[in-house]
Amino acid sequence: MVRVGAKGLLGGAVLCLALFTGGCSHQRAEKAETPPRKVIGHSVHGRPIEAVTIGNGPEHVFIGATIHGNEWAGTPIVEKLIDYLPGRKDILGSRTVTIVPVINPDGYHFKTRGNAHGVDLNRNFPAENRENSRRYGMSAFSEPESKILYDIIEETSPTRIVIIHQPLDKVDWDGPARPLAQHMARHTHLPEDRIGARPGSMGSHYGVDKNIPIITYELPRHAERESTSTLWDQYGRALLASITYPEPVSRAAFSPVSLSTLLAPVVILVVSLLVLFVVDWFFTRRRRVENRLE
Repeated sequence: MVRVGAKGLLGGAVLCLALFTGGCSHQRAEKAETPPRKVIGHSVHGRPIEAVTIGNGPEHVFIGATIHGNEWAGTPIVEKLIDYLPGRKDILGSRTVTIVPVINPDGYHFKTRGNAHGVDLNRNFPAENRENSRRYGMSAFSEPESKILYDIIEETSPTRIVIIHQPLDKVDWDGPARPLAQHMARHTHLPEDRIGARPGSMGSHYGVDKNIPIITYELPRHAERESTSTLWDQYGRALLASITYPEPVSRAAFSPVSLSTLLAPVVILVVSLLVLFVVDWFFTRRRRVENRLE
């Protein structure tokens, strides 16, 4: 049997820790910086509306949340997406993603469906089926928030649009977006199901009138009560799939190995080496004592 000395065992443990620490340092050095936020306009009450752009590829994806202020579960998900995407070239590829975390900041503040004027921003677009009213606005773009949203979409010219809503538990779609909806549904427990275009909605304007694939990603009622990590685990992978479409997002790519997962086997190895060191030291000392007594 080959024996390893106590010093060798201790040295092995130190070497393992050194290699792991070096690997972690390298991993930290490669972490991408948080992308800057750009104020693209202000709400009725002067609250800023921010956009974040990640990547620089020719294919552009637009993602927005909280166009209805009382449907705000999408905001923590897209905030997580903003933290997740930088440095993930496997997800971004040749794409650019523009994200507006809170389209309706006044409604978000007061937790109301409409903006500060009580207008439903998702009925305030110049769709062919729009209806003028106090609830939908007396004219298209009567509200600053809907015009700001329109302007950023015109500026970025996305190939597809995803807007997160509640509370209908489905991946809804308008325009030529059914394959995209089916693709997203394969990455979450929500089914693909078309509700139908509403008067003056984004689905009507972009999907039906302009033939741009648009998804209304309907999360469940009270989804906002869940933690950000739970929301991300349940609905984040489908959001990533809307970016990578038509390529799938594997569970491994969605949940890369965490630092704690990497650390566990290293800790076990180091502890095992230290135990062997103690055992070797004990029996070596015992033999020396026995030799003196003979």
